[in-house]
Amino acid sequence: MARAFAIFGAVGFFFWGGLHIAAAQQVYHLGLSLDAGVAQGRIFQDAFYLLAFAVLTMLSAVGWVWRNDARATWFTIVVTAIADVPFVVFLVAPGIVGPPISILGPGLWLVASISCLVALTLQRPRSS
Repeated sequence: MARAFAIFGAVGFFFWGGLHIAAAQQVYHLGLSLDAGVAQGRIFQDAFYLLAFAVLTMLSAVGWVWRNDARATWFTIVVTAIADVPFVVFLVAPGIVGPPISILGPGLWLVASISCLVALTLQRPRSS
């Protein structure tokens, strides 16, 4: 049963990564619409960070999370939280971004994280 939860969580994290690759592309195109300068450079930097978080998450999901590796699972949960918490704080909470976009990324993060944590809990040997 632990393996099924781990695989489900890994799939969720993989889709989270795919969603954030698309978000990185949108942010990059937003940067292209700006005049060259500090603001454009910062937007390009944000696009790069989104892409990096997405690729790291996808690699971790297919490499280790689906195997229910505890370190990889915690790494992936933390990396995705670092990416999504600022999105929620700076874009969702003030109302700049609304549903369904505001629900999809954090929702995938939450479902995948809970699934992986259940998998880790089920994997632990019971003490007598």
